[in-house]
Amino acid sequence: SGTVVVQAQTQPPPQPQPSECGAMLVVYDVQVRSGCRIDERVTRAPGRLSYPCGGGPAQAWFADSQFVGTVDAGGNVMLEIQTGFPFSDGCQWTTKQQIMGNLGAGALRYEYREEPDRGQRGCAAACVATATVRMQ
Repeated sequence: SGTVVVQAQTQPPPQPQPSECGAMLVVYDVQVRSGCRIDERVTRAPGRLSYPCGGGPAQAWFADSQFVGTVDAGGNVMLEIQTGFPFSDGCQWTTKQQIMGNLGAGALRYEYREEPDRGQRGCAAACVATATVRMQ
C-alpha cells in the first residue's frame, strides 16, 4: 500500500476588520450674507458620517452628496466635497465645502467657499458661509 502525502494549506488567519463608527450629522441653517445663493449640500437632508473606530478614511453622505476625508485617532475630523455650478452671472463656479472639528466636542463646523473658474470676467462677488454641524 502506498503512502499519501497531503500538502497542508497554510493561510494566515483572517484579519479582523476594524469596527465602524458613525454619527448622524444635522445642519439646521447656514449663515451666509444676504443676496448670496450658494450650492451648499448639507441642509437638504441629515448626513451620515462613517469611519473606522480607531481612525482612518471617513465619509459623510448628505442625500446624494459625498464628503470624504479622515478621522484621526484623536477624533479630529476633516471632510470635504467640491462642486461646480453655472451661475446667473454667466460664469462657471467651483465650491469647496468642508466639515471639520473634533468628535468629542459634540458639534462640528461647516465652511463653504466658492470662486469662479479661472479665466472668466465679469463674475459676481464670491460668497462664503458657515454653519454648526450637530451630531446625533
